[in-house]
Amino acid sequence: MSVTEQTFPPEAFDMDAVEIDRGKLVDEDDVDEWLDAQGHFRAHAVTDDGISPRAIPGMTDGAHMSTGLEHDELGRRTEDEDERVHQVDKRNRKVETAREREDWDYREFGDEDADNLVISWGSNEGALAEALEYLEEDGIDVRVISVPYIFPRPDLSDEIEAADETIVVECNANGQFADLIEHDVLTA
Repeated sequence: MSVTEQTFPPEAFDMDAVEIDRGKLVDEDDVDEWLDAQGHFRAHAVTDDGISPRAIPGMTDGAHMSTGLEHDELGRRTEDEDERVHQVDKRNRKVETAREREDWDYREFGDEDADNLVISWGSNEGALAEALEYLEEDGIDVRVISVPYIFPRPDLSDEIEAADETIVVECNANGQFADLIEHDVLTA
């Protein structure tokens, strides 16, 4: 996610090189396999890989609702214990599927042997990579580790132990990411 507004000329991007993966997108030809006995779309269907089907808004037979509360396969809120277990297990399988399919390795910038370690995640990466140039001019050696996603986090215990100073840069006034990193290191 980004909140930066910047203009680039269209030729700056090779859109033919962009691959868009829409996931389990359902179309009107295969929506029937995701309907329950009453003909309702199961937007939160329990699947082997944890990933439920996705219908395009307005699609015939694809109408569904979602709630932030626990829900059944149709998105209706529920307090049924068995349904809760099914949905939690499905979401955990989704994380495992993502771990298998995505690259979760952190990216690294600067001097790998630096005494100073900066850890961050997400959109801070560009600013930190640029800051390295200024720090280098001042003779300050820094290693930057940029975690692409907060979950799952890599074990950074060895990296933190090797550094004299560790700084966690985040866009949160309460230091939640730093707390997570500290928790991971102390429990590793």
